[in-house]
Amino acid sequence: MSIETVVAWGEKRESDDLIIYKIQAELKGKREINSLMKEFRGWKQAGEGFDPKNKKTIILMMRAFEDKKSWVKFAKTLPFVVEELNPRTGKKKVINGKRRKA
Repeated sequence: MSIETVVAWGEKRESDDLIIYKIQAELKGKREINSLMKEFRGWKQAGEGFDPKNKKTIILMMRAFEDKKSWVKFAKTLPFVVEELNPRTGKKKVINGKRRKA
């Protein structure tokens, strides 16, 4: 099994105009957790949980970006699908879906 989808959302900080992006991933096992940590090197772990029904570990990571463009550039380098959640509407938009070959 490998990481399939990661959900992300951004929050603009008023103090210094940075955008804090957070990602949430549901992972099933140590190998997937290590793979995620390798891809998100330099990110700060913001939280962790466990879903006993699906037997998956939930990891939250966060990092500050200067602007949305630098976030999208980073997201397009990832080997799995990244869905960005719009905090106002709750809708999801795939950031790097064109890279993926099914």
